[in-house]
Parts: sequence; structure tokens; C-alpha cells
Amino acid sequence: MGLIREPLQSRSRQVVEKLLEAAAHRFGQDGFERTSVRSIAADAGVPVGSVYQFFRDKEAVLETLTDRYVASVRGAFQAAKERSPDDNVDPIADGVGFIVDSLIVEAVKHPALRALLASADSSGPFALAGLRVRRQLAEEIAAKLTETEDEQRIVVGEVCAHIAQGLIARVVRSDGSLDVQLQAHMRRLIAVYILDIKANGIPR
Repeated sequence: MGLIREPLQSRSRQVVEKLLEAAAHRFGQDGFERTSVRSIAADAGVPVGSVYQFFRDKEAVLETLTDRYVASVRGAFQAAKERSPDDNVDPIADGVGFIVDSLIVEAVKHPALRALLASADSSGPFALAGLRVRRQLAEEIAAKLTETEDEQRIVVGEVCAHIAQGLIARVVRSDGSLDVQLQAHMRRLIAVYILDIKANGIPR
């Protein structure tokens, strides 16, 4: 459970947004463990008590942020369903590439998301949050693989999500700029993998 109560008034919503923005910056810059509720409040320019009006602790702030990142992955999947791919590109590989590219866009905007993805294979609340994002990415990719058996879809989705997770931290540099060439290589790697699975199935 993230928010203790929903902010109903405009001013309350502004406070919550400031807190989430401050937390995202702190988590991305200093890491989850070194970030305190007091530092989040100070960066947001609000009293510490304002944090506890809406969140029970910093874990709840992280949960709310993660909900937003998961929602952005779902939104990318919906957008991929509605777009028209290039006639010369396999529609499934193109759709998966679009979802991954959309996650990269979010990672550029949100340093905390980059840090979450980088920590998904470690331990602790931050790592669990990163795992949630990666699992959602895997689920959305699997949902695109309509021509593949259910069991195979799950495996392929996981593999693609692991590739994306492992490379996004390098594609998006620490200053927020993109390594466009590496992004293109990652997209091609995922596309070639999906096309091979479609043609030959999962290795046994």
C-alpha cells in the first residue's frame, strides 16, 4: 500500500507530486538506503509532517513511484497495440522494440527508474521494486507474442526483459543522455531473438 490517503485538493496533490519528484531524484542519486524521509521533505520544500500525511514511510513513497513506472510500461504496451508498424518490419519484433524504447524514454526522465532496473537482481525494497518493473515488462512483451505457445511466451518475455534491464543502465548514461548506437544494438538483438524463436521455437 503506497498512499495512506488520496490527495483530494489541488494543494495536496501538488505536495504529493513534489514529494514523489524529490524522492525519485534522491533514490536515483543517493540510493534507497541512504535516502531519509527528512531529506525527501527538505528537497520537496515541505515539512516532514507533510510526508506522513500521505505516506507511512519511505518504502510507501517507493511503492507509489513503482506503481507509476509499472503503469508507464502498461501504457507503452497499449500504445504499441494501437500504432501501425513499418511494412518492412516484423510487427511483433517492432512492437516489442517500441515497448523497450518507451521504457528507455521513461528511464531518461526518471533516474530512480534507472536505479531500480539496475538493482533488480540484488536484495531489499529497492530491488523488489525493480523486479516489479521488470516482471511487468516481461508480461507485456509476452502478451505481444500472440503466435507463440503460452509457456514459450513467458520464457521469451523474461529473456527480453532481462536483456532490456541489463542494457538500459548503459544505454541511458548517468547524465541522462542516450547511447543511441547501443540502443539500436539492443533493439536489434531483441528483434533477432524474437524472429529466431518464431522460426525455430525455444531451444530444448
